[in-house]
Amino acid sequence: MRDSVVPRREQLRVALGYAVLPNVLFVLAGLVFLLPRAIINVDYLILGALAPAKYRRGTVAVMTLLLVADVTTSAAPLYFFPLRDLVPMNARQMMEVIPTSALPLAGLGIAALATWSWLCVFKVAPPRGPSAMMRAVLVATAVIALGADLLNGSSRLSGKDEMTIRANLAGSPSLALVRAGSRRLDPAPALEGRAVASASSRLLGATDSVLRGQ
Repeated sequence: MRDSVVPRREQLRVALGYAVLPNVLFVLAGLVFLLPRAIINVDYLILGALAPAKYRRGTVAVMTLLLVADVTTSAAPLYFFPLRDLVPMNARQMMEVIPTSALPLAGLGIAALATWSWLCVFKVAPPRGPSAMMRAVLVATAVIALGADLLNGSSRLSGKDEMTIRANLAGSPSLALVRAGSRRLDPAPALEGRAVASASSRLLGATDSVLRGQ
């Protein structure tokens, strides 16, 4: 009887630590703001599948970086220039764009995300990491979610002009940032005449790289 209970507890802890809790912050924010974000962030699922049994602090650090990437892409409508121009900026350009007064707030935000990551990994997820079967389940969930996103037409790889369900089902913010960082800045100034579409147009039209490029 006990053996049948332990796997269920592990399944719940893995689901909460690597699927539910990392996304709940954005779900709550989505109740107030319309975020151009995928319903399922596969980055956290892959992290859970690759998380080592030891060195959980490293897992916390990686989850913090993934949360920062998630915030960056989800808050894209707040920028006054495309995400593809934000990522390749050097430190000097970044300081000219971001007000100095916002730096302490950004530091507090990163600290809060690091604390949330620590809670997910150390307090919720299994201390010895997911079992081999649960790692396979996490990978399978990510593949199924990406496949559903492709069939829905919300992925740029689908080639569809319209989505079946007007929602971005799955995505990878970290991959979106890597893709944006691989592009060069346009020769023209990034801030001249380049307005970012509203969050609603990004979500409903699925034309923005944050929506369809993840």
